[in-house]
Amino acid sequence: MLLAIAAVVCYFTVNDKSVFLYCGGAAIVLRLVQYVLRFIH
Repeated sequence: MLLAIAAVVCYFTVNDKSVFLYCGGAAIVLRLVQYVLRFIH
């Protein structure tokens, strides 16, 4: 959740959108890993 909030902040504050893409991508990957780990256990 924190990475998603950081991605939104980066989207509106940083001129370079690649920072937003990296942060948003990391948030999505982390969320997918959490779901996979939840189903494994």
